[in-house]
Amino acid sequence: MLPAATDRLLALQRTAGNAAVAQLLASSSPAHRQPAPIQPVHIQRQPTRAELLEQYEQDVAAGRWAHAAELLNGCSDADIQSRAAALSPAQRSSMRAACQEWNHRVRRALLDLDFKAAVAAGDWPNAANLLNAFNDSDITARVNGLSRPQRISLYVTAPARITAIITTADPEAAYQGDVRKADWPTAAVHLATFTDAEIATRAAALTPAQRASMRAACAPDNHRVRRPLLDLDFKAAVAAGDWPNAANLLNAFNDPDITTRVQALPSAQRISLYVAANIRIGDIIAGIDRESAYQGDLRKPDWTRAALHLAGFSDAEIATRVAALTPAQRASMRAACAPDNHRVRRPLLDLDFKAAVAAGDWPNAANLLNAFNDPDITTRVRALPPAQRIELYVAANVRIGDIIAAADLSSAFQGDLRKSDWARAVIHLNGFSDADIATRIAALTPAQRSSMLAACTPPFSRIRIALIGRPTRSYLVPFDRAPLAAAGERIIFNGRYAHAAPAQFQLVFSSAGGGFGSPGGPATQTIPGLTSGNVDFLINSTWTGATATTVQLQVQLTDGTVVSTENWTFGFKSGATPTTMVQLETEGERPLPSAYTYQLGPDIGSPGQPDYEHQTILERFGGRTCNITLADLKPGYAAANSLTTQADVTAHFFGSSSNNGTFTVDAHDRVYDQHTGMQSQAMFIQALTTMKEITVDLPQIYEVVPGVPLARFIVRRILKLDGSTRLRKMRAP
Repeated sequence: MLPAATDRLLALQRTAGNAAVAQLLASSSPAHRQPAPIQPVHIQRQPTRAELLEQYEQDVAAGRWAHAAELLNGCSDADIQSRAAALSPAQRSSMRAACQEWNHRVRRALLDLDFKAAVAAGDWPNAANLLNAFNDSDITARVNGLSRPQRISLYVTAPARITAIITTADPEAAYQGDVRKADWPTAAVHLATFTDAEIATRAAALTPAQRASMRAACAPDNHRVRRPLLDLDFKAAVAAGDWPNAANLLNAFNDPDITTRVQALPSAQRISLYVAANIRIGDIIAGIDRESAYQGDLRKPDWTRAALHLAGFSDAEIATRVAALTPAQRASMRAACAPDNHRVRRPLLDLDFKAAVAAGDWPNAANLLNAFNDPDITTRVRALPPAQRIELYVAANVRIGDIIAAADLSSAFQGDLRKSDWARAVIHLNGFSDADIATRIAALTPAQRSSMLAACTPPFSRIRIALIGRPTRSYLVPFDRAPLAAAGERIIFNGRYAHAAPAQFQLVFSSAGGGFGSPGGPATQTIPGLTSGNVDFLINSTWTGATATTVQLQVQLTDGTVVSTENWTFGFKSGATPTTMVQLETEGERPLPSAYTYQLGPDIGSPGQPDYEHQTILERFGGRTCNITLADLKPGYAAANSLTTQADVTAHFFGSSSNNGTFTVDAHDRVYDQHTGMQSQAMFIQALTTMKEITVDLPQIYEVVPGVPLARFIVRRILKLDGSTRLRKMRAP
């Protein structure tokens, strides 16, 4: 065929299409040619098949690939296939590159051959690239023609268009391809299209690293894939004892899934998991197995949660578990206990308290005991023997000390002594009976008594009195506590008490119906110390006996605390009064001192019955006189002592006052008087030029009615030359 004819044929092919050309070529056969109409047009001959193929071969040989492709496109499918197959890979590549856009028949044949060759060679990037040049139907057909391993290999290198077709044709190949190229987001999506059982099987086939990658790539809502991945990794972590990882994996499950997996674990593994887990998982473990949670708390250690979980057990179970803790663990748990977690704190404290007691660590024991409530403290204090109570008291604060004192006052008191807390010792001692107070004070050292006395305040004067001791009464007049007296009468009171510390006391007289010192004087009189001297009480001159006349003497501490009390209640002298007074002893010399008895009369009643019992008799004294004169004195002595008169001499040696008093008539109508006292001979030897027997006279007057003498006497004291003393008492005119 001439080239001009070939060109016209190609032009026709481009404009009219392959079918028209084929029809034209077929009609060129002499057997089928129709007679040409008679026209004035010149008809040229069309090239034959042989001519086309000859020209094609020439183009191939010359490397005219575009022209060759055009010519080949004019051939039948069989010719195209055979001619393409005859080309080398390089020739096919050149022709494909030169193929016109519209020349699909030739391109498909070339691509198909190259694709198959790439598949056969395992050149999957090239195969994918070639396959991508087909339309979707052709791609699908060729994918379906591959085995699954080939599809997987193709999938790994193929673009999205092809992978989508492979996924539709073979989901398993697509998934395996995702795994092969580590496209975990897509793998997770594809895996989710399988059944749960198929997902589980495929997840189990992955390595731990692959599962981790796929989990990380899973979409948030892809639970069907994530769950088996997590489950496998969780089980692997459990098997490996990798509890932090196991806890982290488990935390990705929902609460029911976590619960299921925790329930499947033995207790020992739950404990290990708990130690590594967060609070969410810990709470789930605790809800299933509180013991494992508690043991996990100990292992961490998390004392706050340990105390919380321990509170969920029974009291007996709490006690058992607390007893298994070390002292340090108990202390840590106590410190972490919530304020209201008494069921746990109490046994912890109790064990530590008992341990401290056993060790004799009393400061610690006291500190621990202070954390209990008052009833619990009381129970534990009562369980201790007295010796331990004392030790505890010494170390305890006031709160515990008060509870100990309520349970065992003696131990509290001994504890006060031990720590020299004298103020509280006084308080506690005050709780004993008087006899017990005396016994305990007697056991104190002088220094302890002194310290306690200094701590005594007025509310505890009972203790102060016991510490100081009560004064002993030496002398107190009137002797009669219910004397009979007259209006306006002067009653002399005098009290003397013995004590080692008289300055701690005072004597306080108080009265009704009279006054002290003078008529209408004050109703009270206070004398410091324990010796009152003469205290004059003057009964109201208008008294008729219709109103009470009383005197009270209180021995008080200087703070006003009453130590003892004496009372006199006066009756009115309404009957006969004595008019005679007879001294029953001799008026001659008697020993000094000597007592005298006086019988009052006359006897006016029944024989043997008193007529004047209880009546008061006032004793008064006159001025003294003595037998020492100025002439008897050494001049130097008299001058040195300013003695210029007889009165000076008497007052110098014998004084100017006397200790008179009020007597009361006894049941025998008698009164008794005693006289004592005389200066020593030494002072007279020093003063006199010549020693002589010395006498001093004291006039004495008794009166039962104010201002009316009942009897007069002279009391004479005698100093003999040999230094002995004598006494005479003589009735005076």
